[in-house]
Amino acid sequence: MVTIGRVGWVDEELLDASAISFSRQVDGPGQLVCTVPHDDLYDRGYDVRPGDLPIKGAWVRLEHPTAGTWAGVVTQTRVDGSWVELTAESFHVLLRKRRVPTDYVVSGVPAGSVALRAFTDVQRLDYTWVGGVSADEDGDPIEVELRGGDLVDDVFRELVGVSGMQWRVTPERVLEWRHRLGSDKRGTVTLVEGAQISGVDQTGDLWTMVNALTGTSSDARWADTTAYELESDDSLRDYGRRYEELRAYPYASRSTIIPHVRDDLRRLRDPAELIRLDVIDDGESWADVREGDIITAILPSVNAVVVIDVMAQDFDLDRGVMSIAGKVLAKVDE
Repeated sequence: MVTIGRVGWVDEELLDASAISFSRQVDGPGQLVCTVPHDDLYDRGYDVRPGDLPIKGAWVRLEHPTAGTWAGVVTQTRVDGSWVELTAESFHVLLRKRRVPTDYVVSGVPAGSVALRAFTDVQRLDYTWVGGVSADEDGDPIEVELRGGDLVDDVFRELVGVSGMQWRVTPERVLEWRHRLGSDKRGTVTLVEGAQISGVDQTGDLWTMVNALTGTSSDARWADTTAYELESDDSLRDYGRRYEELRAYPYASRSTIIPHVRDDLRRLRDPAELIRLDVIDDGESWADVREGDIITAILPSVNAVVVIDVMAQDFDLDRGVMSIAGKVLAKVDE
């Protein structure tokens, strides 16, 4: 069953649905796909064609006992005889196609404060139906010039790129802008292959790595910038040189750039390993993991214990499987 209603949850009604799958991810909309009888939609006054009450644009909510609540907006339909496949995107999309009415020249302000200001300016111009906002306004200052554009595709994307922060819109329609959306659960959530984990898929990408890095401060004048160069000898021997020239650190002197460059090089000197785990619903595992969490997995098939940064979740209710996609932060061979 899913709940469907008009914008603002007007005229909420339950609707029988099958073949339900849904997803969540960091910094972008998740998706829900389900199949419903065409007659049920028609009886509730909805139409798959443009009309008095088209189904596209309606709000839909799914409440699951362990996976939690998912809510969003119907954005696509596909008719197959007497059945209609509905595709919805999470409430992130309430902020898309929203014009930022001004430019921002940002200097020495944390990214969370800029995101809050941009959202407030958009909300003042055109109500988004996002009813609340909570932002981390501490952290490193940034220096960036934002020339209006789309709130999500332009402004938020740029702020995420320069700050590494994460954001989402919750099913309660609250915008959250965080240093990390989830929690570090590596000491409390451990999934085990053969128990909770039914499948493992791991890949690596050479082009995600950097082993020769030049870090610079982001002073306005190039002549005033401060730079620090560092290489990883072990990585150079193993993979050859992979060089990146510019990484801007706001308002950094040479002494403060050095630890930043060392930390980035330590993180980037090996090819990124991406992992996908299929996790069964044992009554606890689905409830314990959310996008943005850091968890531990014990994987006998690769003879390792890995620490995973969960970037996305995909739930297939018919199969009873949650697929987790994330980055391997650390691996300890057993």
